[in-house]
Amino acid sequence: MNTNKIVACYCRSASAANDDSSQIDRQRSESQELAKEHQLSIERFYIDEGVSGLTLNRPEFERLIQDCKNGEIGTVLISDIARIARDRTLVEVALGIFQHLGVQVLVCAKS
Repeated sequence: MNTNKIVACYCRSASAANDDSSQIDRQRSESQELAKEHQLSIERFYIDEGVSGLTLNRPEFERLIQDCKNGEIGTVLISDIARIARDRTLVEVALGIFQHLGVQVLVCAKS
């Protein structure tokens, strides 16, 4: 990992209800624990609240990918692989994009 690049966290919930705010809080907390385990510090959060996991066309996910393309992000932390997408094919597409861009993806082992 290039130490000049940012460590980021991606969180997503399917609806904007109050329960999902606590889900986002849980995802942030789990990702921060993961960062600590790897001696990393999360510098940027990308949060899609109230957005379906059935597509990759999400505002914050697209911003994350663009920032990766711009060379700003070195590592992305995710609490659960399903936060990327609900469809296995979409997960593979997203992971392929990160890999192509040289971005390390860490997923919480609890997931």
